[in-house]
Amino acid sequence: MAETTNKSYSFNQAMVALTVGMSTIAATLTLGYTSPAIPSMFSDPDFDVTDDQASWIGSVLPFSALLGSLVGGHLVDTMGRKGALLLIALPFTLSWAIIAMATDVTVVVLGRLIGGACVGIQTVAAAVYMSEIVELELKGALVALPGAMGVGGLLLSFVMGQYLMWRDLAWFGASITFIFAIMQLLQPESPLYLLKKADPKKALSVLQSIRRNDKIAQEELEALKLSCKPTSSNDKESIADLLVAPNRWPVGISVLLMLFQQTTGINAVIFYAASIFEAAGADLDPGACSVLLGTVNFVACLINMALLPKVDRTSLLYYSSLFVVPSLGLLGGYFIAKDAGGEWEDLADNLSFVPLASLLVYMVSFGMGWGPVPWIFMGEGLPSRVRGLASAATACSNWGGAFLVTKMFNESVKSLGSGGTFLGFAILTVVGQMIIGPNMPETRNMSMQEIDQMYERSKAKKED
Repeated sequence: MAETTNKSYSFNQAMVALTVGMSTIAATLTLGYTSPAIPSMFSDPDFDVTDDQASWIGSVLPFSALLGSLVGGHLVDTMGRKGALLLIALPFTLSWAIIAMATDVTVVVLGRLIGGACVGIQTVAAAVYMSEIVELELKGALVALPGAMGVGGLLLSFVMGQYLMWRDLAWFGASITFIFAIMQLLQPESPLYLLKKADPKKALSVLQSIRRNDKIAQEELEALKLSCKPTSSNDKESIADLLVAPNRWPVGISVLLMLFQQTTGINAVIFYAASIFEAAGADLDPGACSVLLGTVNFVACLINMALLPKVDRTSLLYYSSLFVVPSLGLLGGYFIAKDAGGEWEDLADNLSFVPLASLLVYMVSFGMGWGPVPWIFMGEGLPSRVRGLASAATACSNWGGAFLVTKMFNESVKSLGSGGTFLGFAILTVVGQMIIGPNMPETRNMSMQEIDQMYERSKAKKED
């Protein structure tokens, strides 16, 4: 007797992807908030803020996101992937309300601390959740969707910042988190998590709702049983498990991907986009330039969605580096010429379009490789048995790098100059490509079970 096809299986997976995408919009709105909000705070006659305080408003978020990602690894394994995402909805909304009603900078920083912790949890839970819900058949179409929506959220923060003062922009962020919470309530829990919690009946029920038919759902359930075992009090992953084969290779690469993603300078560009254009002296409105950068990055992510099913992740990273490096080098050269004075400064003044052109190329190339690939690998490339803990370690490396780069950006500009700072980012991107390129596992068109088997084969080969 032929199996009855579940006609809504692709729709159900798409709804999970859209919901995760909405949570990513909430996160990137939080990340992009400082670019339009800090200039708005400076122009607000009823609010006092100094340059040093503004730097803390920008940099405190990645620091608290680092702490949140540590907690996130525990939450996804104890409360579930869906449960962890639901848990952050209320404090996320509260963080925006605190900022909107702030009377001084200390209160704004408090709101950013709470929001940052929620962002850290979101990055861990969302990546794990997506990888365990979306099947191989729809992987190419759906895996990149949350990332593209997240970049759209960044663009949205730039656009809305042109029309809203910093308090109103915070209320707008609160409304987005509320929409995400409602959507998340309607989604299923991860079948792998349910199986780890010794509930195969519920796991099968979820699989039957997101797979083509019952036979495929049952076969996947059996395959998942081989990849994991129920969690008990005496059977919990530890940091030591991440440092041994077969986990050491993929976890190490995932951590390095995140660290080198940050040393491309992306968060410095996002948080201080308006300031970069002001420093360059370009005859362009800084807010409009930020919107343009966000638009270009969004278009790059759409292109990336089309490329993901067809191009290896390692190739995307290589071609991204091929354009990220010269664009940063050109930007660095522009600022060196501007600081040199005399004829060099005159030349830079006549080439005031260079910062915009360089950053446009940077955003396109970053958005097609270094931007999405580390997060995609974190979602699909980590071993099933330690995915929650490994995702937390990976996200921590990202947010730790983001905090250091963001907080040290102004100090680096003071000591090395803008030119030296951007040239430093270019050099570090080259180093990252040289280290990661030859060693990164290729996971395109591979199921979760096939990826686990690849790591086991590598372990067995080394032991032989």
